[in-house]
Amino acid sequence: MIIGLFDIALSSLKVAQLGLDTTGNNVANVETPGYNRRSVLIAQLPHNKGSVVRQIKREHNPFVASSWQDAMGPMGYYNVKDQILNQLEGIFNELDDGGIKEALRDFWDAWDMVANDAADISVRSVLIQRSEDLVINIHSKKNQLSQIKSSIDSEIDGLLQDINSLTKRLAELNHEIRYGKASQRDINSLLDERDDILRQLSEYLGTSSIKERNGEVTVLLQGQAIVMEGQSFDLASEMDSNGNLKIIWNNEMDITSKILAAARGRLSAYVEMRDNIIPDYIDAIDTLAYNLADLVNTQHKNGYDLNGDAGEDLFSINLNNPAGSIELNINDPKKIAASSSPTTIPSDNKNALAILGIKDQSVSSLGGFTIDNFYNNLISDVGNKSYLNKKDLALQNRIVENAKSYFDSVSGVNLDEEAANTLKFQYMYTASARLISVANEMVETIINMGA
Repeated sequence: MIIGLFDIALSSLKVAQLGLDTTGNNVANVETPGYNRRSVLIAQLPHNKGSVVRQIKREHNPFVASSWQDAMGPMGYYNVKDQILNQLEGIFNELDDGGIKEALRDFWDAWDMVANDAADISVRSVLIQRSEDLVINIHSKKNQLSQIKSSIDSEIDGLLQDINSLTKRLAELNHEIRYGKASQRDINSLLDERDDILRQLSEYLGTSSIKERNGEVTVLLQGQAIVMEGQSFDLASEMDSNGNLKIIWNNEMDITSKILAAARGRLSAYVEMRDNIIPDYIDAIDTLAYNLADLVNTQHKNGYDLNGDAGEDLFSINLNNPAGSIELNINDPKKIAASSSPTTIPSDNKNALAILGIKDQSVSSLGGFTIDNFYNNLISDVGNKSYLNKKDLALQNRIVENAKSYFDSVSGVNLDEEAANTLKFQYMYTASARLISVANEMVETIINMGA
């Protein structure tokens, strides 16, 4: 019987020690993102031999974890769009001085001054200067938009490297978890790391994962596997013949359109901004430049300059790159064709008035807008897209916060609970040690009795 007390006490000491180790590990990881709280499952040994820790359980709810993971994809998508739309708003922020909006206003004002005094060479010089300023501002907008578009390619390349590192590690974890389960080793830390990677991949790609029975996961990107068992499939970038960066799966398949259609994850947002939204704004600036040059040039050639010669094109432009190529074609103030007839110069202002009238002209190729209103509508569109995306981002952030909060309530560490567990296992350890001491005293008493 006394030997049995030693067995019971020793088993209790081991349980208490494991309990304290587990509780201490929980406390140490209270701030570790995605850590799943551990608990000890204690069972009675047969024949009144004490107790044993059957399992260090990972407090994990697959549904709660999946909800958090799924919420990360849209958050990553709206986050990237917010960052780039903020840059676009900065480009089109023309509440302050400067920009195309002010340059257009000054351009029309200069034509108004010429119309008021067509013979004054100084106001013609002002028109030349303001036309040049308008050209510079158009160039600047086109260049800024093109630079943002190009910078996204670098962001995509960096993101793909991170994704490939994660999928490679996840494939390794699949292998380690499978064999860890088979050999009944503690794989809880591996499972925590796996779930953290799945959340990151969801944020980057909006992926879905399929958990297999043996502990391995298959990760899908729009139906395309990027991790399966112990194998990962890299994503790479490749420039096509038109200079567009494409996303290639496993060096075999262009999946750019699949990523774009997903509208989830950071990569999808980068592709959408680069391939759809920014090109639309670049096209709009090109359309503005082309119509401005075409309308002004056409009317300018209907007039006559101070030399009595027919007007030339005020702007030169390349139709393949209107906003990037538009330049002032006339530098001599005398060549401004303000007159409607070579016999009525220098005071005739009828052609200057006709050019000034372009300002209020509805242009079918601009969607029925005037030149100024077309550009104002472009500014409004950028602001509206940014505003709506910020609303979506704020909502998604709340969804993620709620999902994480729910995860913490189920799987997170509660310090009050861990303090209580520490005391419980401490008392258990002390009581077990006392039981050993009592058993020792009983043995000594028996020995002394025999003496």
